[in-house]
This record gives sequence, C-alpha cells and structure tokens, in this order.
Amino acid sequence: MSEPHPEPDPRISHAPPRLAYVLTSYGDGEQLLRLVRTLRRGDPRAEVVVQHDETHHPLDRAPLEALGVHVLLSPETIGWGDITLERARWRLFDWVLTNLDVDWVMLLSEQDYPTAPFAVLHARLTAATAAGDNAVIEAWPIAEVPDPAIRAEAEQRYRFQYRALPDIGFERRLPEPLAKVFRWVRGVAIHRLREHRLPVRLYAPAPAVGAPARIGFLALRSPFTTDAPCWFDSCWFAIDRRAMQAVVDRTTNDPALVRYFERTMIPVESATATIIGNDPALHLERASLHTIRWSDTTSGRPDVFTLDDVPMLTAAGLPFARKFGPDPAVFVALDEHVLQHAEEAS
Repeated sequence: MSEPHPEPDPRISHAPPRLAYVLTSYGDGEQLLRLVRTLRRGDPRAEVVVQHDETHHPLDRAPLEALGVHVLLSPETIGWGDITLERARWRLFDWVLTNLDVDWVMLLSEQDYPTAPFAVLHARLTAATAAGDNAVIEAWPIAEVPDPAIRAEAEQRYRFQYRALPDIGFERRLPEPLAKVFRWVRGVAIHRLREHRLPVRLYAPAPAVGAPARIGFLALRSPFTTDAPCWFDSCWFAIDRRAMQAVVDRTTNDPALVRYFERTMIPVESATATIIGNDPALHLERASLHTIRWSDTTSGRPDVFTLDDVPMLTAAGLPFARKFGPDPAVFVALDEHVLQHAEEAS
C-alpha cells in the first residue's frame, strides 16, 4: 500500500507536465470528434490517443487524424462489466509508453467533456508531480470505502469468482409488469444471499449497464492480503509514466492476477487501482478529476448532464465531467467557459 512521502521542497521548480488524453470510444464518432476538437483548441500541445471499438459503429478516422490524433482500433469487442475495458486501457498504456514522450495520461471517454480551463488540470498534475504522486485517482482499499452500501457492493464484486449464467431471454419475453415483478424477486434473492453471508452470490447488474447476470462463489484463493488489499476506484483518473509502466509490467508478468480479475464483476473499477495502490514504489493522491452525479445509484448509470447543469459544473472547478449526451447546446455553453480562458492565456 502507498506510504506517506516527504513534503516537496518548495525551492525545486517543476515544469508543466507533458500530457496525453487517452480516450476509449464505441459510438458513431460525432460526439468523439466534438470532444477532440475542444481538446485540440484548449490544449494544443497535448497528445490525443483514441482507441475505438468498431463492433457497433465503424469510425471515420480521417477527421481525427487531420487533427493529429493517434487512432487505434480495438482488437476485441469492449463490453462494460468484464475485463475487456481494462485490457483496452492496459494496451493504451503500453502503446503510450512505446510511442509517446509524455509524463501523464488523462483517461477519458467520448461521453466526457472539459468543464474547467485546461490550465486547471495542468496545475493539478504539476502539483502532483511536485508532491511525488504518480496517480490522481479517487480510490480506497475496500475496507476503507466510506459508503457502507458501496463497500458491500465492492466486496461482492471482487471477493467472488463469477461465471456467466446462460442467457435464455426469459426476462425479455415477459410483459413489462411481470418483468418488474421478476426483477423484484431476483433483487430479494440477491439481498438474502448477501445478508446470510453465504459463499455464493447472484450478480445481476442494472439493465442499463448491459452486463450479463452471473453466479459467483467465494474465492478459495485470493491474490489479496492485509498488506496488499483489493482496491475500489472511480475508474476515471490520471496516472504518470512510472505508474503506467508498473501496471504494464504487473499485468504482463502476473497472469494469475489478471485471471482473477477476469472472473470478477466490473474489474475496471478495481484492477488498475489495486496494482497502483499496492505498489510500494508508487504514491497516489486520492481525489477525483471528474464531476459525476448519481441521482439513482440503483440505475447503474450516472446522470446525463443538461444545459441547466452548466453553472454547477463550471463552479465545481474540476477539469472534466461525465456523462453527456449529444445535445450541442451543452457543449457550446461549456466551450464559452473553457476555451475563453485558453484563448486569453495564449
């Protein structure tokens, strides 16, 4: 686990970090292109790397490449809830380390958007470098997760090893009133299994998440120890080159750890943070760089911000927010705030 590190020497100056924005995408490209154009206008010296999953939407690479974007295509379908999104990020870390001369990467998706002048992010990362931090990530060892409900959810996801249940389409064939009853009964069963601390779990994510229902059994052998616990994180963060290298090395040289996380639920909210948080050579700042709002935690999805939310988002002062739909009015309003400051500074 990360140990406290010495206070930075105020006599030592630190140059602004060389930064890459690293994005994963799967949509039709319109929202992605809007985001990339704003990144380019607001932070023209930064690198931009996109890894796109063409399973549902082929990507027109020409407009992105004309903006100097590095466009990579995912070799596999990326799904929410399994290991594929984590593998996509590990591939990106490896590619950045091999091909780009940058100090930090900021992880984004096409549904993110900047909500503060880009100087804010650069200042945060400069301060992190000065403090000796290798990551800025909202994360905790599971036992320290402050919200009891989220802590219980994390325990269920990462202490058990899951197998997919056969998808026979039963729920989809039910009329909606009966489907609601079915989901209620299933929820009661899941709660009872948790309540009685049995070594078996049923995991059925919210329908909006799109992940399959699975059955899990308490892991007989776990890679976690008191000194190297399992971590839970928000999964949107910035890490430096040293942390990226540590993640690439660990996932390459420890296939048993990767296999363990392959059988957990939503490993993207644990695996990378666990590697970084347990590496004694790395230090992390436990903070979020995103504004994210959950009005309904049972939905499995955060709120989609609208034009009415723009004053709140800009007042929050965080570099980015998620998530956003395709409404152009929201982006126009945010650009007026974010890019005005960039143009004044240039």
